[in-house]
Amino acid sequence: MNRKVNPSSLALMMGALALIFVFWGANAVAAGPGTVTLTVTAVGKKDTSPSVVTQDDVQLFLKKERTQIADWKHGGKLYLAVLIDDSLDTGIANQWGDLKAFFAGQPDTTYISVAYARNGTAMLVQDFTNDHELVAKALRLPLGSGGAFTSPYLALLDLMKRWPSSADRRSILLFSSGIDYFRGDFWTKPPDLDSTISRAQKQNINVWTIYAPDAGANSRMKRARSPIISAPPRPSTSSLILMNSPRTSATNTC
Repeated sequence: MNRKVNPSSLALMMGALALIFVFWGANAVAAGPGTVTLTVTAVGKKDTSPSVVTQDDVQLFLKKERTQIADWKHGGKLYLAVLIDDSLDTGIANQWGDLKAFFAGQPDTTYISVAYARNGTAMLVQDFTNDHELVAKALRLPLGSGGAFTSPYLALLDLMKRWPSSADRRSILLFSSGIDYFRGDFWTKPPDLDSTISRAQKQNINVWTIYAPDAGANSRMKRARSPIISAPPRPSTSSLILMNSPRTSATNTC
């Protein structure tokens, strides 16, 4: 992680260097009896601003059958929780300058928090605020060893369980190797992965991930790489657009 990454590349990597859970347009949370709320993001071509999307422009299908959209609302606020695995190699801090620049580039409607994943919990160091300079000051070196070697999935679950329900956009940006030291191994799917995905979907929380090696990566590199880390494809602009574009909420009856 010593290669220089500029702020735009950092944003582009979100979702591209993913573990295996990117919830693009599939996140749903119950909004009442017979209703489901989805987050829909309009994407413009070649980084241009997308055109206004109205309810009449959208068709919703459930099991190949067209379903009624009961409501369609624009969401202005974004709550972005940055969760950093405390088991990461301290070299990841070389990229904090890029992350701070990303924070600074967010509009006032983006509220950011910072937490560190340690001992299966999300240790909050900065609560949500739209003071992006204050958020940047909360970044520190990860511990790299000790009690940090547990499970990033349990920390994600802990963060989501403590996140109050909200109609605003909610996203988590996770920096992690994806390795579960608590109940997993290097060869099988982590036992808490499915429950993490399920909770994120039910709470309508988008989870974006950036791969970073942990402190023990160098000793393992010749033996194996964790199977839950997907090979990084070409960077896409999906997460960058998600963070900067307005959200439209569609409530459908089914």
